[in-house]
Amino acid sequence: MAKRRDIQVKLILAGELISHLHYGINARKWWEKQTIENTPGVNFLVPIRIGMKTKVELNNKVFTIQVTENFGSPGYVCQSEQLSSGIENSPTQAICKLYQQIFKNSTRYSGNLVFGLENTDITDQLLVDIPFRPFTIQIDKFSIMIYGLGVSTKEGYLGAGPGYISSFIHKYSQKRCIFIQKIREDDCTIQIWHENVQLFEHVGNTPVEAWNKTKTLGKFCGTSLFGLEHQTTQYLLKQLQVPTCKPDQWNNKVIMASLYDYHLKRRTIRTVDWLQLFTNWSNGKNNIIELTASLKSIYPENHIFSEREVQAWNSMLKAAGCADVTPFDSNISSYKFWTKSANPVVDQVCLKDLYHSGFLSLHPSNVQHPAEKFWNCFAESYKKNKNGADGKCRILSIIAQEFTYHDLQEKLEISSNSINSARKFARINGPGCAPLQKVKVSHNSRLTQEMQDQFEIFFQDKANVAMSSYKVDPKTGLPILYLLDQKQTLWERFSEIYPNGMKRTSFMGRLENGPYRYREDLGGLCSICAEYGYNVVDDLVKIISSYVKDQKYLTSLLHQLELIRRHMKREYVREICVENNGKIEHKECIDHCLPYAFGICDKMHTLRCNECSKFYSFFNELQEIIPVDQAQDIENAVKDLRGTSISQMDPNREKNKGKIKTFVGISKLNEWQWPINGPFAGYIQARSLPNIGNFINYSPIQIEQSSTTAIKKPTPQISTPSIPQSSWSVPIISSAENNPKRMKIGEIKELLSAKNIVFDPNSNKSTLVPLLEEQLISEMATGIIIIFENYK
Repeated sequence: MAKRRDIQVKLILAGELISHLHYGINARKWWEKQTIENTPGVNFLVPIRIGMKTKVELNNKVFTIQVTENFGSPGYVCQSEQLSSGIENSPTQAICKLYQQIFKNSTRYSGNLVFGLENTDITDQLLVDIPFRPFTIQIDKFSIMIYGLGVSTKEGYLGAGPGYISSFIHKYSQKRCIFIQKIREDDCTIQIWHENVQLFEHVGNTPVEAWNKTKTLGKFCGTSLFGLEHQTTQYLLKQLQVPTCKPDQWNNKVIMASLYDYHLKRRTIRTVDWLQLFTNWSNGKNNIIELTASLKSIYPENHIFSEREVQAWNSMLKAAGCADVTPFDSNISSYKFWTKSANPVVDQVCLKDLYHSGFLSLHPSNVQHPAEKFWNCFAESYKKNKNGADGKCRILSIIAQEFTYHDLQEKLEISSNSINSARKFARINGPGCAPLQKVKVSHNSRLTQEMQDQFEIFFQDKANVAMSSYKVDPKTGLPILYLLDQKQTLWERFSEIYPNGMKRTSFMGRLENGPYRYREDLGGLCSICAEYGYNVVDDLVKIISSYVKDQKYLTSLLHQLELIRRHMKREYVREICVENNGKIEHKECIDHCLPYAFGICDKMHTLRCNECSKFYSFFNELQEIIPVDQAQDIENAVKDLRGTSISQMDPNREKNKGKIKTFVGISKLNEWQWPINGPFAGYIQARSLPNIGNFINYSPIQIEQSSTTAIKKPTPQISTPSIPQSSWSVPIISSAENNPKRMKIGEIKELLSAKNIVFDPNSNKSTLVPLLEEQLISEMATGIIIIFENYK
């Protein structure tokens, strides 16, 4: 036996069922047998749906087959790229015709195979949502197709009823005709069709009577030709048959048992005496019962009825000949009224009149309605809860959004404000949920203790900050520290000193949140600008602007002034060094030497730095610009510079007509000195390299011989120097002793003993703190004297 080829078919469109085609006179053409199903004598069919489309690949070519209607029959169109087969009567003709046209050979394929009707995945999709799946049975030489079932208890119908349809093909009057057999409500009919034209119709009270009128196929019984005698048909009819009875048959336990087995047995408890309900009802004089109350009388006291169980009882009562005569809908009340009367319409009208007249209650007086029970329980719970968001408001939020203001006020006797608060609570937190708590964000420090110590050490350096003597940061309680430079410059300096320290973000964050200030003017108390009187810069700007008219030159002068101000504020402060122990050291630059400023320096000053030279050059340039009679303006402008005095100097500009000689090799000499003390006083000393080799000494006689004329000392005219209004002092403050109030009492006593201050050892802290503060203030006032003594 040849092996069947495995062809992969894909369903693109499932299509749709058309009632007049798939269940009409040509239904046999719209259903196909599956060769993969092999049930002897019976074949269940698969629909050929309108619009159904499949795709298959043959010989590396993709083919699609789609179903269309062709004069009441299915038509098949096969396509591959731009080629099409046209409408054919079968999928075999469609695929073979196009395949042979493309490949020029005689190869043939099974239409059902390439169309996908032998693919279970495709057939399962085609069988979805079909009202009834037809099947065929074999009766002698006839293949009878049954495509509709119905049941009844009529005699001669073998259990079949309205809706039953079957058909088969046979010759009639020498024509190939289709016989369509139907069972209707009151009769049976046999229609004979030829090419979509009805030739005859025979009607009878039973299938046998209808076939007798056709006067054909007399050797077969009518029920057999209808397909009613086949075992498959009988099996399916029994599955559809529902056992029923009349109220006068309730005493027949066999019939009632069949009703119980079919409707109720699998949907209720086994111990219930279900027959007792029908016995009591049958023996009673009242035709109407209320179902809920009747069921509770036969079930255990605590039994809870499920919806499925109640529906099963409704089906059983209906099958037992009862009728539902409830005058209201189930959404009004869950109670149901049933009657066993043969004319239930009378009872239904009677109950409806009583209900609309108000004489029929929706709920028994001895049974509390679940809604009322709910409101009573909720009202009691609401009253017993405490006031507030976590009490009554939270309880009310459970139902506040589900009921109207009117209902809530009527049932619970509460105000509209309470309802509004509960609805707001439900929107924010959820109905009945706990109030949301604000999340507490805790930031764990990622900085090590070493990094924090580096930051503290850096900002204890007086080259970076200046500490306020009276102002305190309100957050930390520490003295304000004024930054001596821009934050970015401080960060660059910090990262250079501590390359493995904290990152820039942490550095800037600590500056922002710490006791650090930048460019704050405190009127000369602690700000660096006010400390050195830099407010005089504004006065100098006004003077320069009033005397210089050339805009370009004016811009240059103002730029020089800004550079001088910046130098004095930042770099100049760092050049003046005072050790922590109060000692001061000699500096080569005369403007940086504190001992010279205090008049106690006896060493030579051989240079002046470029920045300081610019300061003097700038004022010399101002002197040339401003008229002599207006020089007083400069004195007024710089009068607030601490410890600074100026005077007007007019040099002697007489020219020396004599020639001045030079020393031999003077171009190779780089270091020069003019001693005023010692054995070489009055000499000029010079050497090639600084600090290397011996000096060449030029005596006063050699100096005098270098000129043909006498060398005279210049005699410039100098005005009286101005007197500064404030002195320049550098107080020494110990950071460890800055705030005695923050020190422990033991530390205060040790410090007082070290300073030789007499105190009572039994005194408390409040008594000792003023003693230490008084001593510290005294030391600050005499700080300059301490500097002199330490230097000596």
